[in-house]
Order: sequence, then structure tokens, then C-alpha cells
Amino acid sequence: MTKKPFMLAAAFVVATGLFGFTMLIAPPVTLAAQSQGLDIHHLARSTPKDLPSFDSEYQRHLGVLDVLNAP
Repeated sequence: MTKKPFMLAAAFVVATGLFGFTMLIAPPVTLAAQSQGLDIHHLARSTPKDLPSFDSEYQRHLGVLDVLNAP
């Protein structure tokens, strides 16, 4: 009866070790593809020109981006 918990723990350790070894040897690779039809130059051209500047909207160098409530 005491063999079952030991065997379960051993199987878990082996499975975890194999998974870790696989991630070290051949980690999954994600590639960015241009085939999705996303045209960055078109996005840059179609951006509205009357957007407020970042400095006029937010306070800087505080560690957080707080909305500036100055008139």
C-alpha cells in the first residue's frame, strides 16, 4: 500500500524532468509573420494628426502614469 504514493511521486518527478529537459533543449519558437496582411506604413499614415501629446496628458518620472488634472 505504501508503494502507490511513492510510484505516483516518482512518475510526477520523471514527467516534470522530461518536460523541463525538453524545454531546455528545444523550446517552442514563435515567429512573427507579415502574411497576416498588417501594413505598418498604412497604419502610420492613417493615424489622426490631432492627438494630444503624451507629455500634455500624463505626468512623467513618477513611477506610474497618472492622468494630469491641471487646467
